Amino acid sequence: MHIIIFKLNILPEAASALERDRPGLYTDYHVADLTAMTPAVKDSLEKKEFNCMTVVAALGFDDIPTEAFAQGYNLISSPGWVAFNIKEDFVCDQDQTGFCSLIQTLDKEGILDICEQKRYRHRFCQDGTPLYYYAVVGKKVRDIPSDLIRI
Repeated sequence: MHIIIFKLNILPEAASALERDRPGLYTDYHVADLTAMTPAVKDSLEKKEFNCMTVVAALGFDDIPTEAFAQGYNLISSPGWVAFNIKEDFVCDQDQTGFCSLIQTLDKEGILDICEQKRYRHRFCQDGTPLYYYAVVGKKVRDIPSDLIRI
């Protein structure tokens, strides 16, 4: 089995900090915007044949748009594994980020088979109220069709 430890970030400063603090940690590292990939970056990523995607930053805060998530999702093989966390506010009908409808559509259309979804207390706010998130693990069944990706 070949394991590729890969990182993608949109900020060049993140790549500089990584190289300074943890040189050689990743097999591959790209600074790219998944919503506007160059042909060279897209080709490089497609050749990796990824079978798993984890999203480290919580979804729904505009740092990872739904379009970027969808493009990353489409880079992994079918079947493949997907794991992410998302703030509770972004999985309700009042969600303005688009993640609620995207996740519901992926599940309903059989694009993503959600294997586990667990609500957990992420932390306490400064006023002492709990902040809840969902951890989601699923199996990719097929690519997200282009008509569901709003680019």
